[in-house]
Amino acid sequence: GGEEFAVLLVGCTAAQATVVAERVRSVFAQTIVDLYDGRRVTATVSIGLAVGEVAPASIDPLLLAADK
Repeated sequence: GGEEFAVLLVGCTAAQATVVAERVRSVFAQTIVDLYDGRRVTATVSIGLAVGEVAPASIDPLLLAADK
């Protein structure tokens, strides 16, 4: 459960997209949020990756593949 979003990296190889995903995951995990009541929270993110050689008619197949 949680919010989902997609990032489209045009012209990226799977290896390049993996580097980007790991950077996002790492920075997200290191981010500390100070709440109004003095508490500090952190969060993690899981990232799925799908690669398409040609643009599909719909992004749905790539989203389904990334979600597995």
